Amino acid sequence: MPGGAGTLNPHINNEGKLQFDFAGNFLIRSRNRFCDSQFATASTNSTESPERMGALINDLGTRFPNAKICMVGTSRSTYSTMGLAEKFDGKINCIIHTASMNQIARFDTRKFKSRHLMVHHKNDPCHLTTYASTQSNHERYKTPLITMEGGSSTGDACQAFSYHGFHDIEQQTIDQIKAWIKQ
Repeated sequence: MPGGAGTLNPHINNEGKLQFDFAGNFLIRSRNRFCDSQFATASTNSTESPERMGALINDLGTRFPNAKICMVGTSRSTYSTMGLAEKFDGKINCIIHTASMNQIARFDTRKFKSRHLMVHHKNDPCHLTTYASTQSNHERYKTPLITMEGGSSTGDACQAFSYHGFHDIEQQTIDQIKAWIKQ
């Protein structure tokens, strides 16, 4: 699920290709990098509706009956990952919160059966998604944390091409997420 307004609005462009709004968002622009012989992705609007997310999870479970299903949100859609965690606990394998909203600091993941992971850039410049909040959660609740460094940062602090969006370190970030999922 992308951050920001979280609405993908999929459509076919003038060249006949599938196009999304928020195409620059970390999870949307990198979705193909997740895919290989062991991983597939499904992109959706950010939602806190258990019915909508349940429909997607059920469909994926039917298509890929042996798959580990993980819910992933970035930035503002971590409100969704946190909000849906209880409803889907034990029904999916993991929930991954990337560039999390500051409210992650008080999100106790210890009570869940499904595994949780936080991924954050150490120099995330967005005041709504500070690294300190994620680090606080990690220290207090022991939620696993992947800390990213490097890349480049341009434009608005809370947008996709700053450190907030793992710009220029997409593959390294995805490789670490996939390694964690495989554990």
